Amino acid sequence: MQATGALAAIGWAFTVSFFLFWLINFISPLRVSHSEEESGLNISEHGAKTELYDLLQDMRYQELENDYTASVRVEPLPISGR
Repeated sequence: MQATGALAAIGWAFTVSFFLFWLINFISPLRVSHSEEESGLNISEHGAKTELYDLLQDMRYQELENDYTASVRVEPLPISGR
């Protein structure tokens, strides 16, 4: 009898949870897009960039344009120096 009650509770909880998460995901997606995941969630969700991200973006520009004389952004005080 206890096993039947436990299985009924598990089935009910799964069904209700599945429906609620499906509804929430339908209204507002629970996952971020692949491009947002690639760029990083700090950037896509909060707009927070780091010196390392800026450096990698500048290096990517230099690589794609084959222009290694292009300047790179420099922060006067890195995070470790604050």
